[in-house]
Amino acid sequence: MLVRDAVEPAGARSEFESESERIAIAPVVAAIVIIVGTAAAIYHPVAGYDFLNFDDRLYILDNEAIANGLSVETIVRAFTEVFHGNWPPMAILADAYDVTLFGFEPGWHHLSSVAWHVLNSVLLYFLTLRLVKSWAAAMCASVLFLVHPQHMEPVVWISSRQHLVGATFFLLCLLAYTRYVRTKGRWEYAGMVTSFAAAVLAKSMMITTPFVLLLLDLWPLGRFRDGASTRRAVLDKLPLFGICLLYGVALYTREVDQGMIHSVDEVTLGARLDNVLVAYSMYLQSIVSVDALSIHYPDTMGDTPGTTLALIAALLGGISAGAALTVRKFPMIFVSWFWFAGMLFPVSGIVSYHYHCMADRYAYVPHMGIAIGVAALGHRLLRSRPAAIAGLALAMGFAAYFASVSTDRLPRFRNDARLFAEAIERYPVNPFATICLAYEYSGNGYYLEAVSMFQRTLEVSKWQSLRNDANQIIALNYDHIDAPAIAYPPYREVLQERPEDEMLPGRTKNAFDAMQAHAKEIETLEAQLRENDSAPIEDLERLAQLYALNGRTNESIELYERAAELGLAGNEVSEGIIDALTLGGRPHEALALARDAYAQTPEHAEVAYLYIRALLRAREIAEARSALAMSAERFPAHAGMSRLHRLLAD
Repeated sequence: MLVRDAVEPAGARSEFESESERIAIAPVVAAIVIIVGTAAAIYHPVAGYDFLNFDDRLYILDNEAIANGLSVETIVRAFTEVFHGNWPPMAILADAYDVTLFGFEPGWHHLSSVAWHVLNSVLLYFLTLRLVKSWAAAMCASVLFLVHPQHMEPVVWISSRQHLVGATFFLLCLLAYTRYVRTKGRWEYAGMVTSFAAAVLAKSMMITTPFVLLLLDLWPLGRFRDGASTRRAVLDKLPLFGICLLYGVALYTREVDQGMIHSVDEVTLGARLDNVLVAYSMYLQSIVSVDALSIHYPDTMGDTPGTTLALIAALLGGISAGAALTVRKFPMIFVSWFWFAGMLFPVSGIVSYHYHCMADRYAYVPHMGIAIGVAALGHRLLRSRPAAIAGLALAMGFAAYFASVSTDRLPRFRNDARLFAEAIERYPVNPFATICLAYEYSGNGYYLEAVSMFQRTLEVSKWQSLRNDANQIIALNYDHIDAPAIAYPPYREVLQERPEDEMLPGRTKNAFDAMQAHAKEIETLEAQLRENDSAPIEDLERLAQLYALNGRTNESIELYERAAELGLAGNEVSEGIIDALTLGGRPHEALALARDAYAQTPEHAEVAYLYIRALLRAREIAEARSALAMSAERFPAHAGMSRLHRLLAD
């Protein structure tokens, strides 16, 4: 009865069905100009951005299916192959078309994603206008959606374009459906079904679209007037539910086969519900509070106190109950809330993917429901001219705030290191972000900094797969700095976990052989020093290095101090001792030494550089970035400082 009482009396045609569409050109042109201009003002810097290593290499740069652009072969492969556990053929074709137009020039790929976002904002404007019948409400909804900082991730992260392409077809589906309700035309119905299929084939979470259409049947379409109209409304969705079933079974089977979904044995139902509740609370908070956004939010999976979960459950239950109780007077609240909550459910953690609690990109389409609902509620309540002006001013105030946060955060997407450093600052217990930042350090030649972050992953990760990855790359990084005695134990540990890895036995043997070679070299140098107290300073330094590389920290420090007495340069002594302490698992002692040296000679570029690297090795990322910002200005000619600044600074 609540649903039927919320719409027109039985037998009546709804206002939506009986009212013809009238579009004035001037407001539409003004809206498009404002949307395009605002997008250009915020996102124009992305023309100079590069691809990210985080999945852009997998989906774009190293993706053989799109290497030659759009072709018959590309189309066949897009629809028949699974790409790293995902099956988004429409998004793959969109990427291939960009390759046809622009090759692998990253700036144009970024601008293409911005164009998709602008298109979605324009389509949202038309959808809101059709549903709410207010130019001002439609303008507010589309601009707020356009500038919201949480939407930056799918716009600037190229391999996340699946959400943009899926959103476009989702909106086209809704526009076709609302047109079909008015006209009952076959072409409109065909457009709805086709657009829905394309949306699902671009992004799997669009599988909830039929649920959204049923909500629109409640308001504003008014199709639940009586039993006959309700049956008609449900029957209209049957082809969509059929597509959902076929796609859902196919995708789930493929992802289980590829190990993309954790089993109930790996992640219990209780742990999943924990993550679901926390994810919903975070998605709710980030609608307005956008100061703590991150490229990665670590999963909670059983770590949240029971009282906190109870409070979140009570909050969500209260919102749902309030929406249901007010559905007669304010049906737009019911529709917008369950649009938002329903579309998020499949990606809330109930099906356990990867290692995250939530993701900004998942909020892209659910936020459309909130935008339309808020616009409609404002249009209903703010009838007087002063109230309407006040509401418009409030909306524009939020738009200005969102645009400011978006503009400030955009430079973080220049490279992966900045994004994952931000994620760790926001959420320190973040094993996936630490391992990704470690990869960035390693790829840029900062091997000890990388080892420190990989070790952090070992300390905080409950996922054995991440721990195995961390151990293996720790060993590889020690190999890079010629420390086989330290590399050998993690190699052996990973070999026990991954006996099927064809590369590990050889690497483990090589580390063992190199360790034996180091032992012989140490034995030779020690013999020379025993025979000759005035051995060359180079021999002392080399032996000190070998001691450090083999975990003999105290002996290394003693030799460096002895070499200093014989004339080894002070900065070389400091660097050697700091490296020895770090290799010996004492990074905070190394940091204390580097901090003292920096306090005494802050004008020395090499000392400042060593201090910043010691901060990174001690995982003091925020302090390192602050010191780096100052030092890069003071020492612009220092190559290492400039390289670190490009990697980490905003």
